[in-house]
Amino acid sequence: MIRAALRRWRRTLTGFPGLGGIGWLSSVMLRRGPEIYEDLAPEEIAGPETRYLRVNGEAVSYRETGAGDPPVVLIHGFGGRIETWRDVQPVLAERHRTVAFDLWGFGAAGRPRALTPRDWVAETFGVMDALGIASAYFVTHSLGGRVALMCARQAPERVRGLVLCDVDWGQAPHGYLLARGICHTPLFDATMLRLRGERRHLHRLMTMVLGRQAMLTPELIELYHGPLRVRGTAHTLGCVGRSDHLRGIRALTRGIACPSLVIWGQDDPVIPAGYGDLLARKLGADGPHLVPACGHFPQEEYPEVVNPLIESWLARQAPRPDAVTR
Repeated sequence: MIRAALRRWRRTLTGFPGLGGIGWLSSVMLRRGPEIYEDLAPEEIAGPETRYLRVNGEAVSYRETGAGDPPVVLIHGFGGRIETWRDVQPVLAERHRTVAFDLWGFGAAGRPRALTPRDWVAETFGVMDALGIASAYFVTHSLGGRVALMCARQAPERVRGLVLCDVDWGQAPHGYLLARGICHTPLFDATMLRLRGERRHLHRLMTMVLGRQAMLTPELIELYHGPLRVRGTAHTLGCVGRSDHLRGIRALTRGIACPSLVIWGQDDPVIPAGYGDLLARKLGADGPHLVPACGHFPQEEYPEVVNPLIESWLARQAPRPDAVTR
């Protein structure tokens, strides 16, 4: 057990949250290129099937498809958007009503002037309320898993079960401290400016976090680059970075009683697979199911592996009669 813990910490320290991220950040700052300022409205990067609703006065972009019960809510990770589920949502929609939405600050969603992780919980329940969903299964990735765990602690009756892919659950506080420190300096704004101006910086970042390099196409880079140009993105993400997002983070897994499934990229450099094993044990979850040769994005890198895992797990869950859908 001690060896496993040391191995987790070594991989975390050398991976993207630690020395790997510092190396990437250094390269961004040393290679100055053209500067592109935030020049787009959120709707300008929305896909053709994207709809909008308002929660607490802020715009939420979402995509809904399918009609079966129980419903499934899909929540993306940090820097992500609803398109991260492009190969997952259509498959789940064959048997379930599915709703994927952009967290505030990302994708084509609104950019509030002030934002904390707790606001994403309010957004999630607000989307469900607006669409008439009393309870649902949550399929999540990275930061989206953290939001889902917060939802399950706050209102367990609304969360039927959790699918957790390479999720952020407070496993490496030093990584949060580093990010928070950067967000309190001009370095954060400079980094965002250069990310918008040079796609090669984003390309290198994606190369670091993906295991399946063949999927790293110009179209994928553009999918993640577009939201960086939406007006208010840097300010909103800076608010999150500077917020007290460490409060209670170690308690995220406590008291979670709903069934859960843990899926992890075997070669994830952002949150090493050992943390997936630890999370599964804490939750008494099914898994972890490790996806070979996979980095931090199993739902995008290997949907042909992830989809059957999610489908079979959902099929095994006992139905509950209290879901209300519109």
